Amino acid sequence: MKHTAHSSFSFAIEYVAKLHHRELDTKVLWYKNTLHMHAA
Repeated sequence: MKHTAHSSFSFAIEYVAKLHHRELDTKVLWYKNTLHMHAA
């Protein structure tokens, strides 16, 4: 259940990143890195 929520959240980040790639690129990368650190 937690894994599914994480996958959906990651998908949402990817989707937003594609919509506003230039604006959020750095923020998304930072957010993903932070997410992976907490998940590890």
